Amino acid sequence: MSETLQEKVDRLELYVDLLRQIAVNPEENVIWDWVISKGLNREQYNNLNSVLKENTRILLKQKEGGIPLF
Repeated sequence: MSETLQEKVDRLELYVDLLRQIAVNPEENVIWDWVISKGLNREQYNNLNSVLKENTRILLKQKEGGIPLF
């Protein structure tokens, strides 16, 4: 399926936002460079971001001595 013009604009707007984050703190935001290089769209980015947040939440619970719930 070919990308519509609106989908392309949305994706490029996402990349501009991610590039701003990279410019502010490149070492902490290196994953966003990967998102851009792979051509992910906003939905894919949102899915990846939610997985990363959930994993971070689980890791923080483990650090606090809790048992992770999978």
